Amino acid sequence: MHKRLRSLLNANNDKHFMLGSHIPNLSPEAIRKAEPDYVVILPWYIADEVQAQLSPDLPNTQFLIAVPELEMS
Repeated sequence: MHKRLRSLLNANNDKHFMLGSHIPNLSPEAIRKAEPDYVVILPWYIADEVQAQLSPDLPNTQFLIAVPELEMS
């Protein structure tokens, strides 16, 4: 998975990498600076919050929410 998933947004984690992988955890500020094409939001119940925080600064980024149904906005 780490070959396709370049980083994780984890504002509440002080670890530098996701446990058991070499996928870096990035702050919301680092995500904004990276200007990714896509942001995959796995915990669907916080999708609205994450989009509200990031989308104003990332107008060209598409947000993917996979659960409970696959959604792209």
